[in-house]
Amino acid sequence: MQYPIEPYNQQANSAPPFPGISLRSFMEHTTTYEDMPVPFTPLLRQGAWIGIGVIAACTLLTLLIGTIGYGASRSLLILGGQLYSYLDWLIGSAWLFWVNVLLLASSVALLVVTRGLKQGKQLYHRLAFALFLGGIVNITMFLFPVVVLGINLILLLIIIAVALGIIAAIIGAL
Repeated sequence: MQYPIEPYNQQANSAPPFPGISLRSFMEHTTTYEDMPVPFTPLLRQGAWIGIGVIAACTLLTLLIGTIGYGASRSLLILGGQLYSYLDWLIGSAWLFWVNVLLLASSVALLVVTRGLKQGKQLYHRLAFALFLGGIVNITMFLFPVVVLGINLILLLIIIAVALGIIAAIIGAL
């Protein structure tokens, strides 16, 4: 006994042989897991907020340093010339500034779409993590100037303490 073989396109148009849902109807009613909004985890929410804050602070700091000037950094005792060159590169490169502006604009859009990082699609979770990574990159870019300024400040305080000690010894000897 031979069964008639129907072409594939005619099988989809025929009624299912048993009562139930067809594959086409099932696929029309399904959603992919990437499209389902899920709540942000607390760590991801905190990381995104920290990243947004650091990016905003570093962008404002870049504008402030560019406005005030950084020529006085050459006169530092330790690594003054290197700090000046690094700040010249950091403030002078427009693409770094515009990447930060783009990250800030995307963070505003993310905050609006997710209603303050409450819940969102998987894409929004990835963007929140990218904002956290952007904040870390900004911290690392400003780490060298902060360390150099800290070393010079400690050295200056040591010099002042030694000078005051010498002055006190001279006054005590009189």
